[in-house]
Amino acid sequence: MVENTSTRNSLIFRTRESIRREWTTPYNPKQNGVAERKNGTIVEAARAMLYDHDMPKFLWAEACNTVVYVQNRTPHRALRKITPESVFTDKKLEVRHFRIFGSLAYYHITEEKRKKLDQTMEKGYLVGYNENAKAYRVYLPGNRKIIIRLDVKLMEDRAYRKSREMPSKE
Repeated sequence: MVENTSTRNSLIFRTRESIRREWTTPYNPKQNGVAERKNGTIVEAARAMLYDHDMPKFLWAEACNTVVYVQNRTPHRALRKITPESVFTDKKLEVRHFRIFGSLAYYHITEEKRKKLDQTMEKGYLVGYNENAKAYRVYLPGNRKIIIRLDVKLMEDRAYRKSREMPSKE
């Protein structure tokens, strides 16, 4: 057997951290119960977020990323009410930037990117947070693009009211 550097490093790390490698039977998700339950929770939350705000299904990855982003910044009982992200980074996290998924979002179009009589704002919908900067991910339905912007005006009251409405029976 040929052993490469990453395999050797993995073995050293697992030995040092007392991590035991376990194999599962292919196509048998029941053996990996914790991970499967977590994935199920993420997908269920993403489905609810997309459904609540009538967002297109192709945004499922954005919704899943947002669920994970929020869950990693939410206190967890198994970690003695500490957030997973703060355990990992050793920093106290801010959550003041959290906003309602699917909120109507307006962002400013800079003078360099528009003509004199063009609109100065464009409409989109909040679909997540940028991991690398304190910015929002905004879906633009007109051109089916996701942009990352900091200068966003969010209409959360409308999204909140919509999420509280009872679904109609059709």
